[in-house]
Amino acid sequence: MACVFNCWVLWVMLVLTGFKFYLKLTTGICKSKKRLDGKTVIITGANTGIGKETARDLAQRGAKVILACRDLEKGKNACDEIIAQTGNTNVEVQHLDLSSLASVRKFANNIINTEPHLDVLINNAGATRVGQKLTEDGLLLGMQVNHFGPYLLTCLLVGMIINTVPRVRHVL
Repeated sequence: MACVFNCWVLWVMLVLTGFKFYLKLTTGICKSKKRLDGKTVIITGANTGIGKETARDLAQRGAKVILACRDLEKGKNACDEIIAQTGNTNVEVQHLDLSSLASVRKFANNIINTEPHLDVLINNAGATRVGQKLTEDGLLLGMQVNHFGPYLLTCLLVGMIINTVPRVRHVL
């Protein structure tokens, strides 16, 4: 009986060690400390979660960060928090509702007309568990927010990103 118990414990330890090794290889925290002064970054859905943490990290490294958020009040709260934590006052929030193609076009036109360059676009926003709801454009809400909206935004801003020469171009 002791052998069965010892083998079982050994098996569990082996599985847990393997899982820990797998996690170490596939996940982690960005350890780069490269300064991003003079870079302009747009992050969609940056008022909570991964988008907010990404915005905080990029602001900490000196980038101009534009939080593109559907809810301006939550976006403003996130913006104020990031400024307070990083000391970077070059963080702003702008309205972007990916469930409205008109909002995407308006946001992109505003960026094109007000920003001298765009270095990074991070399409982070997404929607889950939205069922079969339709948007004002007649598209499924999940498809528009997760696919069509970010695609349109990228298409509208890609020329600006490409013209940001000789900087490295990133579309995430």
